[in-house]
Amino acid sequence: MSDREPAWLVVLIDTELLRWSAVGIDSRGQAFPLIQSEAGNLDEYKELAADDQVSFLRHRLSGVLQRGFDRFYARGKKASHILLISDGPFPNSAEGVTKQLAEHFVEWMINPPVAFLMTPSAFNVGHEAKFDVIAGDFLRSNLVTLSRAIDGIVSQLGQPECWELIPNAKKHPG
Repeated sequence: MSDREPAWLVVLIDTELLRWSAVGIDSRGQAFPLIQSEAGNLDEYKELAADDQVSFLRHRLSGVLQRGFDRFYARGKKASHILLISDGPFPNSAEGVTKQLAEHFVEWMINPPVAFLMTPSAFNVGHEAKFDVIAGDFLRSNLVTLSRAIDGIVSQLGQPECWELIPNAKKHPG
C-alpha cells in the first residue's frame, strides 16, 4: 500500500503560445505548479504531415507526463487521474489532430485513468466548469473542483519564477 497522497496530474496546453504547463491538484483541490515549457515548445507539429503531427504531439506530451510523474514522486504524490487540458484546437493542424491525440492517450494510458478536456481561450473557466470532454471519463462532480484549481493557477502561468522551466530543444541547422 502506498503512503503517497493521491493528486491529479494536469497538463495545460496553451495553443496560442504553443507551450505546456504541468500542474498538480491535491485532494483538497489546491493547485501547485510543477514544470512549464518555454513558448513555442510545440511549434514543430505545424511543419509536419497530418499523421506526423499526432505523433510529434503524442511523444512531446508523453515526455511531459513522465517529468510530471517524477516531480510527483519527489513531493510524495501519486497520480490518481491524468488530465490533458487544451485551451482550444491546435492551430494550423490537420483536421482531427486534437481528437486523435486525445483518443490515443485515453486508449493507451489505463492506470491512472486519462481524460482530455478543452476549455475556453486562455483557460478562463471561472467557477462555471466550462469544459468539453474530448476523450476519456471525468466525473462531472469533479469539474467544479477542477475549475477552482485552474482558476487559481491561471495567474501563475505567466510568472516563470513559479515554475521549473523546461527549455526548448535547440534546432540543428540543416
